[in-house]
Amino acid sequence: MLELLISHGVDISSKSEDGKTALHYAVARNERESYEFLVSHDIDINAKDNDGNTAILYSQQKKTGFINPNTFEYLVSHGADINAKNNHGETALQIAEARNDEFMQSFLKSLGAE
Repeated sequence: MLELLISHGVDISSKSEDGKTALHYAVARNERESYEFLVSHDIDINAKDNDGNTAILYSQQKKTGFINPNTFEYLVSHGADINAKNNHGETALQIAEARNDEFMQSFLKSLGAE
């Protein structure tokens, strides 16, 4: 689907009204094929929404559901800033700490989160 949109001139870097890119949504939905496609087509991996959230921060803020560590590994290995801060000064690690998610805290630290 994304390939078809690009072939018809759709700008994959365009943002929604709240500033999210397709990457924010693909990561939050754990759509690996989609986020890998977007990254391979040079989408800004550190783009921020209106709240200052990158795709990593946006996915980490999910209130329910499983947050896939493989997504974080992939994004960081492709240049995502694991220590990016949103407009509230929060990092992915701080969000994990606020959620008392010890697994994600340890995992994020293993990726270089401070």
